[in-house]
Amino acid sequence: MVSLASVEDIASKIDHNSLHAAVHIEDNKKGEQIILYTESKLVNRESMIEKIRQLKKSELLLPKIINNVAEVPVLPTGKINYRKLVETANNENGAKE
Repeated sequence: MVSLASVEDIASKIDHNSLHAAVHIEDNKKGEQIILYTESKLVNRESMIEKIRQLKKSELLLPKIINNVAEVPVLPTGKINYRKLVETANNENGAKE
C-alpha cells in the first residue's frame, strides 16, 4: 500500500500554493489505484514523474489519474473532504466503495 500523504507531499513540492488530495479506489487488476485531485495547473503526470525521480522516490507514488479541479472539497472545519473525493472517484471510474 502506498502512502497517500507521500503522494500529496510530492504534489505540494511542485506547487505549495495549491491544495492537493490523494485517494485510492479498488482496481480489479492491481488491487487499488491512486487518484490525485489538485487545484494546480502545474501538477500533471510529467511534473509528478520528474519530481519523483528528483527526490529518488518509488514510481509507485505516481497516481494513475490526476484530476485538475477548480476546488478540492473541504469540510466546514477546513479539512479536506476525503469521503466526497472517494465517492467522486468511484463514480467517475465505475468502481465500488
